Amino acid sequence: MPRLKQSLEHGRRIANELEVRLADTEHLLAGIVSVTDSMAVEILRRLGVSVADVRAALAQQLDVEPHRLGASRRRRRRLRVVAR
Repeated sequence: MPRLKQSLEHGRRIANELEVRLADTEHLLAGIVSVTDSMAVEILRRLGVSVADVRAALAQQLDVEPHRLGASRRRRRRLRVVAR
């Protein structure tokens, strides 16, 4: 259940950052792929679909840059700490 909540929160955050009042299916999908250790992402990987491919398609659909649909702020922070 925590990953579902994370996905929903990511989707809402993405919609907010894109200044969209109501999160739509595209925002929800972007939120789902933001939780990289989720079963949904694992299923996509097994089907040969990368998270980057999903983000690129969503970015095109939403007419935004793919990086705006990227990992959560928390995840980025962790990546920076590990890289040091």
